[in-house]
Amino acid sequence: MKNFFRHNALRWVLFGAYVTLTLWLTVNHELWRDEADSWLLARDGSVADIFKIMPDAGHPPLWYLLLKPLAAADLSWRWMQGVNLMAVWLATGLLIFQSGLDLLFIIPLLFSLVFSYEFPVIARNYGLGIFGLFLYAATSESGRRKRSAVLLSSNFLMCFSTVHFLALAIILFCQRGMASLSKSRWLKSEIYFLVMAGISIAILWPTGRGQFSANFFEHFTPINLQDAIVHSMLPFEPATPLTLTLSLAAIAMVMAASKKPKKITGLFTAGLGMIGAIFVFKYYSGAPRHSGLLLVWLCACVWMTDSQQPTDGFPGTRRRWLAPIAMWLICAWNLPVVANVWQLEATRNFSDAHEAAEILNGESMKNRPVVCWVPRNCLAILPYLEGRRKFWYPEINREGTFEYWDAQSNTVHYKAFERSITIDQVIASTIPKFSNWGKQDGPLFVSNWRVPDPDKYGLKLISLAKKSAWRILDESFWVYGPQEMETP
Repeated sequence: MKNFFRHNALRWVLFGAYVTLTLWLTVNHELWRDEADSWLLARDGSVADIFKIMPDAGHPPLWYLLLKPLAAADLSWRWMQGVNLMAVWLATGLLIFQSGLDLLFIIPLLFSLVFSYEFPVIARNYGLGIFGLFLYAATSESGRRKRSAVLLSSNFLMCFSTVHFLALAIILFCQRGMASLSKSRWLKSEIYFLVMAGISIAILWPTGRGQFSANFFEHFTPINLQDAIVHSMLPFEPATPLTLTLSLAAIAMVMAASKKPKKITGLFTAGLGMIGAIFVFKYYSGAPRHSGLLLVWLCACVWMTDSQQPTDGFPGTRRRWLAPIAMWLICAWNLPVVANVWQLEATRNFSDAHEAAEILNGESMKNRPVVCWVPRNCLAILPYLEGRRKFWYPEINREGTFEYWDAQSNTVHYKAFERSITIDQVIASTIPKFSNWGKQDGPLFVSNWRVPDPDKYGLKLISLAKKSAWRILDESFWVYGPQEMETP
């Protein structure tokens, strides 16, 4: 049995199953607005636009710069999914083949929500950071010269993927510093990291003219940390004292199983503190892409503090059983719902935006201007349209595709979110912008808010909002055209 778990063939079977599952889910995935915005910025924005928008978007530029040549070559947005999948596959390949961790620990990790679905299937910049972090964890396997190159690459990926992985890279820099206090030339060897981190911080620092203030302590929401801890282990459960206790107990069991429990506790707690500070003081969405980072970090901490030698698959001591037991218990708790997520992704719409795009790609629709409300929600439609069409965004009073994340856009977004503006006000303020409004050649009006009395504004309903999405419920759109418009 021990030889069975040690054998590389089993690891290849596991990796193949993981690749097959995530590829199948990705092929069935529909873009939502955050994914679409990345692709649209890379496709329609200049490099200068990318660097101008990044401080207010809250992301380093690497993801967008990688997508830029693909979009410029007029390739499909599917290539964006491919880049993300490749990053996550490389990361999980390192975990399976290079970490030396027990398969009994790795298997429930890979089939958790974040590893099997959230990070590989939803194409965002987080996959680059995971690859960078796991590449860093694998450096102890390399020789000195190779290790320097791998360290440079891993730190580059972490510094320029997301602000969260930049924070973790700083923690790992401090760890290297603590281990090298007696070496007088240590800081000199870290110049490359200090330069990269400094550039990333300079790029990320908010202008104060967008969704984020220039002050790090933007608000104080300690409940966000509790929510993140709970949902890192139990992503479908409400954050209560009971679920918090269970989640902390699972994390504690994993750390207690380590050969170096003090080291892993210190490292994990430092990373938790850095990521938690971002969640508490700056931004936290409540989505698995944020809370799941804590599970990724825990996995990396186990890797970096435990044995890097090949294992027999079974923990060698009773204490080392704690980590796989904790992960399998969490897996057993979550797997029925995770499997349901896989089924929903394969059989239902993640977002209904592509269905609105099918209407807009019709012969009588494709050459018309389109007014779209709510602006940010509309982004999900654009990658599916034929050609590089643009929308007119009401209230922002701007034609374009990608989000600028500026103060005007942010104000309109929250007015829409809070419903402090009505659909009548939106249309009334838009009509003067179009001399042919309501005429035969007039613009279409696409909205994820229903227009109660379209006749009053010279509009007629062309397509109902389908409202069939299982996850992004606010990306289903009513399509209206001018009353004089001839439709098939």
